[in-house]
This record gives sequence, C-alpha cells and structure tokens, in this order.
Amino acid sequence: MREALDRVKGRLDELTQRLQELKAQRAQTRAHKALKDKEVLDVKKQRYARTSRQFAMDAMDQIATGDSAGAVEAIKECLDHKAFVRSEPHLMNASQQIQRQVFRGE
Repeated sequence: MREALDRVKGRLDELTQRLQELKAQRAQTRAHKALKDKEVLDVKKQRYARTSRQFAMDAMDQIATGDSAGAVEAIKECLDHKAFVRSEPHLMNASQQIQRQVFRGE
C-alpha cells in the first residue's frame, strides 16, 4: 500500500513540475498559446483526478480497517478538497470583481 502511495505522490510531483514548466513557457503564436493552455488544463485535471482518487482510497482504507472516526475524517478531507477545488475559480472571479469595484470606482 505504501509503495502505491509513493508512486502516486511521485506522479503528482511530476505533474506539478510539468505544470510549472508549462506556465513558465512563453507562447510565440496564438496556436502555441492555445496548445499551452490546453495542456495546462489537462495537467490540472490529471492532478485533480489523482488527488481525488488518493483521498477516496484513504477513506476506503479507514472504512476497511473499521476505524469509524478515521473514516469520517478521511471523508471530510475528501469533501473539503473537492469543495475547495470547485469553488476556487468562483472565488477568484468574485475577488477580481471586488478589486475592480473598489479600485476603479465602479
């Protein structure tokens, strides 16, 4: 089980590193920028899927061991992660709107 966790963490680290490399690249053309944006989105989706799977596996492990308190905590962590990832874009949009309203007098 630990070996599987280490492999997943290693793959997440690789995806995170690749994501940072992609973000650092400068796009020369409009097509290159579109490809870069698509690849960044794909890497983010992969990272989300792997992280979600890991949280679910942790919760299932807690349930399988019969640790109800640990299972509840693992499920809470899983749901917190999903709520954060799904609400983050909306929070960013709201913060940008607030900044425009405050600093541009809208």
